[in-house]
Amino acid sequence: MLTEFERLRIPLLATIRVKPYEIFTPAISQERFLAGDPAAQIGARVLGRVEPLDLNRTWSEQELRRAKASKDERIVDAVAHHGFHGVAEYLAAGPAIWSEWRRSNDVDGAPRGAALVSAAVDLARTGLAGPYSRDLLVELHEHYLAAQGGALLRPEPLAGAFVWAERVRFGVTSPLLPSTEGHWHVFDYLVDGIEQLAQPQPVPEFVWPRAAERVADEYDAMNVALHGALAESNASCATAEALWRPLADGGSAMAAYNLGILCSANDRPSEARELFRKSAEWGEPRAAYNLSLLLREEGADAEADEWNQLAVDADFPPALFNVGLSLEEQGRINEAEEWYRRGADLGEHHAATNLGNILSKAGRTDEAQRWYRQADMANDALATTNIGAFHHQAGRVQLAERWYQRAIARGSVEAKTNLGVLLKETGRPAEAEKLYREAVDQGSSDAAFNLGGLCEKTGRYGDAESWYRCAADAGHDVAAWCLFRLYCDGDRLTEAVSIVMQFADEGDRKAAAAAGELLIDLGRLQEGISYLTVAAESGLSDAAFNLGVAFNNSARPDEAKRWYRQAAESGDAEAAANLADVLFREGCVASAIWWTRRSRIMRREAE
Repeated sequence: MLTEFERLRIPLLATIRVKPYEIFTPAISQERFLAGDPAAQIGARVLGRVEPLDLNRTWSEQELRRAKASKDERIVDAVAHHGFHGVAEYLAAGPAIWSEWRRSNDVDGAPRGAALVSAAVDLARTGLAGPYSRDLLVELHEHYLAAQGGALLRPEPLAGAFVWAERVRFGVTSPLLPSTEGHWHVFDYLVDGIEQLAQPQPVPEFVWPRAAERVADEYDAMNVALHGALAESNASCATAEALWRPLADGGSAMAAYNLGILCSANDRPSEARELFRKSAEWGEPRAAYNLSLLLREEGADAEADEWNQLAVDADFPPALFNVGLSLEEQGRINEAEEWYRRGADLGEHHAATNLGNILSKAGRTDEAQRWYRQADMANDALATTNIGAFHHQAGRVQLAERWYQRAIARGSVEAKTNLGVLLKETGRPAEAEKLYREAVDQGSSDAAFNLGGLCEKTGRYGDAESWYRCAADAGHDVAAWCLFRLYCDGDRLTEAVSIVMQFADEGDRKAAAAAGELLIDLGRLQEGISYLTVAAESGLSDAAFNLGVAFNNSARPDEAKRWYRQAAESGDAEAAANLADVLFREGCVASAIWWTRRSRIMRREAE
């Protein structure tokens, strides 16, 4: 139908609440929300073709000013009294019904009626589609009534409670909405209100098995199981497993896949692996993909590749991304680009981001921006950060700041660090320091390093040392070298040498040279010679020169000559002069004269 409207160029405008939008949006929780609902894939395709416009619940100041000038007294009254509720919600009486329900759990209210509504609200939160029968609501409401105080509340008779719950308020709606005889739906606003609380109470444990008993068909079962898995309580997960298990045993690929997800989340990898295997054999590409991930973690790379290939054959976007990532790690960039492009064309935002990275490194920045923007539309914080970095490098400060702020709102610590750099560059060090500190609290070693540099520049050397150490302890090599430099400048050689010894032990030849020199200065001659030898044998002429000095001072001329010669042959004029001196003292006058002349030539060439 949508395609036909598009062909006729008929514009469509529709509204949808946040929760349903998330369920039908592939980019948000795709793995879990699409499971079990055959209509979800159609809904996702429809929403993938729209241009969404977010409407804030609360009105802007301009909207409120225009509303105050309205000639409609109801709108003027709503603007004056809506409080923290939206004007539209106030007009629709939702908050009034919400408030009445919440305050009715009292002696002077309608506690039994409020308990009936609470039971219906939590049944809706389990994913069980209404309407709900009288016997189910009556059974469950007793638990809610008891939790509020039971008989002490002087609850009204049951018949009166139902009358209170289904009475229409403000000529609009009621907490319980009558359906067929003896069955009720619940007012959606109350369900949304509970879920939008900062810390909503979980659905009580006793509700889940009752909801499972009332599922009408496989669709109901899948929906309640999915909500149970997402609730992550003991009873809800047990309910999810109890609903999915018979469906999986009966050949449902979707149920087996979902149950595999549940087992994996509950640290039951062997069960998850077998369930994924069954689901994949029955044609579920997501199961094949997840099975490949589990097998790779276990080191079974060959088998993992086979299952990932099944997902690739089904054009499952994350599997295409995995192939691209593997090729990129092997240095096969052109092939990786092709696979990333395939995944990005199918909406895989990770593939779009990595494709943008490859193109950016190749200097194809305009093309890269296209893919970054596609990934940004899918809320990919890394892509958003990269767009900010693109404008930052081009000197477009305001645009860069705007994109960095957008990425920060999506949780990007890297964007927070990058924005700190931009603020420092534009003369706003106090703001930069604040962002760096926030990023450090979120685990960024880059921010700790940048904070160290900022403190050092402003003369706060003690703070600089602390932040460099924080970054170095997190594995930031440049911060460790900065800390080494601070220690050397402060004549704290013992602390300095411990840093370079660690790098040297990991194979860094320059660190080995520095460690050797410092150890000799500290009087630890043999240790120093050992480190210098490693560096000199790797071809560092400075290390060879220092090794020659060490042996010469230790009255070991043969070793001194060997290392002076190596350094001199690498172009070190000072080493050539020292070699000449050793040779002269041994009586090798001709050789000494030759090296002396060679030293002078090297100095002239250097000048």
